[in-house]
Formats: sequence, structure tokens, C-alpha cells
Amino acid sequence: MSESGPTPDWAPMFAILVMTENNATAAVSVIVPRGPVDCPSYSSPIRGRIRFMLSPYALIDLIAIFPFYLPILLGAQSGAERVLRIFRLFRLLKIVRYSSSLTVITNVFRRKAEELLITVLVMSIWLVFVSILMYYVERGAQPGVFTSIPAALW
Repeated sequence: MSESGPTPDWAPMFAILVMTENNATAAVSVIVPRGPVDCPSYSSPIRGRIRFMLSPYALIDLIAIFPFYLPILLGAQSGAERVLRIFRLFRLLKIVRYSSSLTVITNVFRRKAEELLITVLVMSIWLVFVSILMYYVERGAQPGVFTSIPAALW
């Protein structure tokens, strides 16, 4: 198979199995013994594992791998299962934890949310205005393309 060819059929299954093993290993080994690194949140054998499994990153992992196991649990592949595969994109949320530059970008979006919202609003108004203008200017020359203002917007 060439490098630019389609993904082999076994690749997604292998990725899900590795991710499942990683999550299971993390849930089993989450207990931090009292010692040089004191982590009281996870020190209890049962509560510590439950607290870890209910943490946001563990839930993201669970949501990402759940659609793979759904047909196995239900016995058939349904349309809902295919829709749930979109949740695999939740794995991308974990990237922020490992990248300091993505953390900086996230902080910028949080701090400048109002300015960004105003910019999006102004650009949307400008887009509608220019679309109206294009509709009235071009509808005589290209009536099949500029059939309405929303068509000119598109």
C-alpha cells in the first residue's frame, strides 16, 4: 500500500485497542502511595480509581472509545453508532494538556473573547452587506447564480 493510500482497515481498531489498554492501565495504577509525591486525591484504593475515572480527561477517553464497543455490546451496527463516532474527535481536547503553545492560545481566546466576538459580529454584518451589494450588482448579468441574497451570501 502506498504512503498516500487509504488507511488500512486494521489501523483504527489497533488505535482503539491501544487506547483501551492505556485507559485500563491508568485506572489500575492510579493509586499514588504516600511518599515523596503525596497525592491525597487518588490515595484511596477504590475512591481514588473512581475519582480518576470521573476526571475530565478520562471521560474524554471513554467517550472517544465508546462508539467502537457499542456494536459489540448491542450486537448490531446501527445508524446511531455511526453518529457516535464523531465523539472520537474529543481525543483532540487532550492535546491542550501536552502543548504549552496551545495553552497560550487557549488563554488568549479566554482573555480576548469579547473582542473576538465583536470581530466576528462585525465581519458577519460586513459579509451580509457585501452579499446584498453583489446580489444587486450581479443579478442582471448572472441570474442563474445570484438567485437570491442568501445565494449571493454563499
